Amino acid sequence: PCVEELGICTGLAEGEIKDNQGGGKCNAQDTEIWIAGGKANRPAHSNYCSRTYNGGCFLDSDCIETCYQETYGYSSDCSSCFGVIPTCSISNDCLVVCAADSLGEECQECNIPCVEELG
Repeated sequence: PCVEELGICTGLAEGEIKDNQGGGKCNAQDTEIWIAGGKANRPAHSNYCSRTYNGGCFLDSDCIETCYQETYGYSSDCSSCFGVIPTCSISNDCLVVCAADSLGEECQECNIPCVEELG
């Protein structure tokens, strides 16, 4: 899958990573955000950034990264890992099901390869 190393990118797959000790791009504050609801709300956060934030980022990874920073409080380095999820979704042929309902079960299942190692 195109983002099978996403957990390595963030370091969040390890759970309690503090200050990039896990080798990822996310720091202690990012980890706290992730544990406090970022993981559970990641589909809704991605949906908001792609469809609503600043008129909708769609596939603009820079815009998605900025959305994750400004809206959810992630660091610049950590947010860069989330910016690739929509492009991965399209690469995995999820466009039709996710365009219809990005928070639906079918879209979430299709996107598993894109986020399976996120944490």
